[in-house]
Amino acid sequence: MGEFLHIALIREFTVCAPPARSPRTSLDRFKSAVAALVVDSPDSFDCVEEAGILRWTWKRDVRQAWLTGLLNRYYADFYDAGSDFFLANCKPVLGFLAGAPSDEEWLDWMEKEGSEAFYPMNGSFRTIVLDCKGIQVQVSLVSLSSEGKVRLEESQGHLPFFEKLLRRAYAGNPLAGCLTFLINTSQPPQFSARPRSGTN
Repeated sequence: MGEFLHIALIREFTVCAPPARSPRTSLDRFKSAVAALVVDSPDSFDCVEEAGILRWTWKRDVRQAWLTGLLNRYYADFYDAGSDFFLANCKPVLGFLAGAPSDEEWLDWMEKEGSEAFYPMNGSFRTIVLDCKGIQVQVSLVSLSSEGKVRLEESQGHLPFFEKLLRRAYAGNPLAGCLTFLINTSQPPQFSARPRSGTN
């Protein structure tokens, strides 16, 4: 079956909280263990509990300090900084983020303006194993590059390995610990390569 390969950043993830009868120390241990199994940089996230759901989101200061630098390197490596694609699709993203937008502003811009190198992917799931139990984690992503179609049946064993290598390649930047590979049926959206406000 042909599907699309994405390299993306995990920007948010959620799980169901353990039963309320668990002692507080158990909840703290559960939160730490879950975060460490999903990303390599748990300290880059804030975690809140809402109606029985634990939600981790990027810390604003971490995003503002590190996202543009990571994207600069990744875009140059993947797309080539001198390419027409980079100029049309990556440079507008970097220019917008250089303005230090608020959480609301950058999420809104990504949804409405976006780019083939920077768009939201929501509703993806991964399973982690904690204390011999499978736990389903819902992740929200920012896709940085995508290609297709690929054969899902022949690649699943390699994805965790590739994820580990990708995170190591950009180590030194806390948000590199959020990089991941994803294969699913979501075809990349088509954006027009037009000049956008706030770009260089």
